[in-house]
Amino acid sequence: LAERMTAAVDETGDDASAGLAGLVDAALAFIEGYPGFSQILVSELWRTPGNWAETLMPLREEILTILERQLARVAGGVPVRSAATALFGTLLVSALDWLVFEPDRDRAEVRDAVLTLLAARAEPD
Repeated sequence: LAERMTAAVDETGDDASAGLAGLVDAALAFIEGYPGFSQILVSELWRTPGNWAETLMPLREEILTILERQLARVAGGVPVRSAATALFGTLLVSALDWLVFEPDRDRAEVRDAVLTLLAARAEPD
């Protein structure tokens, strides 16, 4: 997963927005191909105490570092660690929800939905 995300960012060069889109798409493609692994990530990383949490923590840190680096390029002023954690969870849950409940949807639709959330800004009242 981390290798695919990094490769997707590298392929886009200096275009930070394209890098983020590529990263999101690469993560969704990985989850689509390995839904069982992704289910283990969801069920074990946030379970206390989890049997696999200690084993999966290095992967979590690697993925969060990749996400932080890319988010820092596109989202000035946002606490990137929190944003990276939120994006990681969003990617896992959105992809698994797509695969279980709406498998006929195109991955591009799911990618665009995630990117729309990332681009959204709260409007002042």
